[in-house]
Amino acid sequence: MDEEEREEVGEYKLQGLVGRGSFAEVHRAAHRRTGAPAAVKAIDRRLVDKRVHDGILQEREILRSIDHPNILRLLDTIDTTNMMYLVLEYCDGGDLDAFLHKHGRLPEAVAKDLMRQLAEGLKVLRGRNIVHRDLKPQALF
Repeated sequence: MDEEEREEVGEYKLQGLVGRGSFAEVHRAAHRRTGAPAAVKAIDRRLVDKRVHDGILQEREILRSIDHPNILRLLDTIDTTNMMYLVLEYCDGGDLDAFLHKHGRLPEAVAKDLMRQLAEGLKVLRGRNIVHRDLKPQALF
């Protein structure tokens, strides 16, 4: 994330790397004024082709249009020449994969509640004719 090895993005102070993919990094961040936690997904435009770039723009518009407790909220977007930043709600509990590794086999009641929450989020997407396309424990928070 050069332009780029930033300590701040918009109104957010970066606090550390949470994860890294082929063309993006996710950083924990805090709002400069309020201290509210956030996750900043930093996408390097130079590393993505048009199809991926268009998919990211579509994801951004979908997240911008949905307000539901079981779907990650988009708080802000920041665009520069080489970078696109999505400022997202921060989930400090980690993802479902980490949760399962930490807790092992879940009691039926807990598993039912997790599946209910997932189903409620998917129902909202289905109602808008949106397909998630990346459902896996690492993508569920």
